[in-house]
This record gives sequence, C-alpha cells and structure tokens, in this order.
Amino acid sequence: MKKALPPLLVATAGAAIAFLMVTVHVAMGLLVLIPLAAGSAAQLHAERVTRANPVGSLRWYGLAQLTPYGGAVAASAVLIGLVVWLAPPEKPPQVPGTTPAPPTTFEKYWPEILKVLAGALSTFITAAFLKSTEEPDKWVAELTKSEFQKAFGALFKAGSDGEQALRGPVYKGEGWDAPGRKKRAEAIASALNDPTQRR
Repeated sequence: MKKALPPLLVATAGAAIAFLMVTVHVAMGLLVLIPLAAGSAAQLHAERVTRANPVGSLRWYGLAQLTPYGGAVAASAVLIGLVVWLAPPEKPPQVPGTTPAPPTTFEKYWPEILKVLAGALSTFITAAFLKSTEEPDKWVAELTKSEFQKAFGALFKAGSDGEQALRGPVYKGEGWDAPGRKKRAEAIASALNDPTQRR
C-alpha cells in the first residue's frame, strides 16, 4: 500500500497542474518547477554543508528527493495536458430534424487510441521517474553515501573509525538507512576533530 502512494500522489499532482494549464492558463505549468527547484536547492545546500556539518546535512539530503518526484509530476502534467489537447473537438450541436453525418474513422477510433496511448505512457513515466524513489530512503541513502564519500574520501587513515563509517558496507550493525546515516555522520564528525584519524 505504501509503495502505491507516491505514484498516486504524482499522478494526482500532475492531473491538478494539467487541469490548471487547460482551464486557467498554460503558464500554470510552471508550478512543476516548485518541487524541482526545492529538491535541487536542498541537494546543493546539503553538498555545501556536508564538510562542515555532516550530521546537519542529513535533513537536506532527505529533502533532495523532491527532485525526482518533481520530474515525475512535470512529466505527468505534460502527458495529461497533451491528451486533453489532442482529443478531437466536440461537434457542434445537431440541428433538430436533420440526419447526423456518420462519424469518420478518426472520430470513431482516435479517442480510444488516445486513452490507450495515455495509459501506456503513464505507466512508462511512473516506471522511469519513480523507479529510483520506490523506496525513498534507498534513494536518499545512495545520494548521501555518494556525497559523503566525495567530501571525505581522502581525509581519513585506512582502518580508522571515520574511514570505516565512510566506506564500510556495514557500520556498527547499520547500512546506509536513516539510523545508519546518522551513526555514520556522527562518527565522521567526530573523526574530523580527531587528528589521530586524519591523514
């Protein structure tokens, strides 16, 4: 149930933005920039403060996951908007007492083809954009691990506690999940102030 929630939220947000684009103004599509900008700003800030405050940077890495979610919302909004704009226009009302013209092949089949195409594209978008965030903590773990190793990779002596916290697949019984990231960040912060662990 938990795994189904992010795709549902993305589809709903995309539909809401597409609705505003179609009914209010196409510029409402710029709303998708909010989560993208917030996630990117959080990631940049996290990278900036990592060296000075590894523990404090963890909250910013958590917020950085707004970036892939924002990308999925943007793709969903564009897809839904295209489906609406590609739908054939409504026919004018029929004059009473006249025989309606038979529907063309295009009028007959295009709406159904469009629905199937939209469903297939929606499935693709969900898979492409949300695959990495199906388990949001895993995405944050990979990002944090990568940035920590980039920031502190050459600082600690081999075999030191700081080096084990930075490179070990398991550190004090933890991986790179939320509790593990906190333990590792605390150990790295401590190692930064310990000249015996520094190179």
